[in-house]
Amino acid sequence: MIRPSEQKSEPTLFIADSNLLLCETLTETLRSRHFIVKSFAVDGKDAASQIRRYRPTVSIISSDLPLIDGLELARSAQKNELDTEVILITTNQDAVRQMAMAQIETSGHLHRGFGISELYFCIQEIFSGRPYISPILRTVLNELQDEGLQEYTPVVNLLKSLTIREKEVLKAIAKSYTTPKIADMFYISASTVNNHRANIMEKLNIKGRNQLISIALTLKPFLEQAA
Repeated sequence: MIRPSEQKSEPTLFIADSNLLLCETLTETLRSRHFIVKSFAVDGKDAASQIRRYRPTVSIISSDLPLIDGLELARSAQKNELDTEVILITTNQDAVRQMAMAQIETSGHLHRGFGISELYFCIQEIFSGRPYISPILRTVLNELQDEGLQEYTPVVNLLKSLTIREKEVLKAIAKSYTTPKIADMFYISASTVNNHRANIMEKLNIKGRNQLISIALTLKPFLEQAA
């Protein structure tokens, strides 16, 4: 969190969202309110590069960015690998759940349906050294805390049954990599990738590829820690 004494004389902003039109609209709107918006990006890889280049005071980042998602960028900022405060925009409860499981903390946290006035308020709060979270998201986080994320505990424990290569493949699936890309990454055939996928599904008691992708995304923080 920014302390007032540490705040730059002219705080700056950066925007990262997969929707180009939204990036352009927010940039224009914020600049019309005399905020300094350094730039924007439509994918996580470009966002990380530009954040390192411009070192914005605050970065407004969507959780569902391609290439590198917003949760990974927020985690990097939390570890001080990226020099910026983060306002994370989450699109659904699954993203909030993943954030809670990974113990990712941000200076700001907004729901995708935020109003522009709430965004202004959030930015000003962070510039003043105070965190901000949308009331609707605070309610969701409280509910997740109450349930203790118990529904995922058995699956997390089952990760211990996976081989190192199976964990690597599951991690790649969480990043939305295709079978040919995964095969190229590990210098194995596509059929071997499919065999690993089948073994993972059997060990984790997963039915269907959609559930596999969902579980991979949910377990992504634990896979990162195990790497």
